[in-house]
Amino acid sequence: MRLDYDAQFELAAPLPPVGRRLFGVSAIRRTMREQFEAMLREIARRQAWLAVGEDAG
Repeated sequence: MRLDYDAQFELAAPLPPVGRRLFGVSAIRRTMREQFEAMLREIARRQAWLAVGEDAG
């Protein structure tokens, strides 16, 4: 299986001036991780749904 992942992030508000870089990096990493994990859960959900359909068919 090949999995390509591409994401773009746009901040709703500017980052605070203190610790901007570190805060921004950790916020982006957390968001990317959450979105990637959600995508993997959706893939697993759809595969399970297809497997049930194949067993019933």
